[in-house]
Amino acid sequence: MQRDTEKKLAWAVILFLVGMGSGAIALTYGPRALILGTSCLVMGALVFALTWGILSLIERWVNWEG
Repeated sequence: MQRDTEKKLAWAVILFLVGMGSGAIALTYGPRALILGTSCLVMGALVFALTWGILSLIERWVNWEG
């Protein structure tokens, strides 16, 4: 249950980062800047997802009772 909640929150952070960030860039700088800005935001979201994934694996490893 907790793991599902964590996954949902991680997806919410990624969608908020990319969605709202892209919208803000488009409104502020226009559609040409949106392409570069969105690519940077997606890369940041990938870094976040990779970090979250590594920490989740470490948590499973620590709590593993084999």
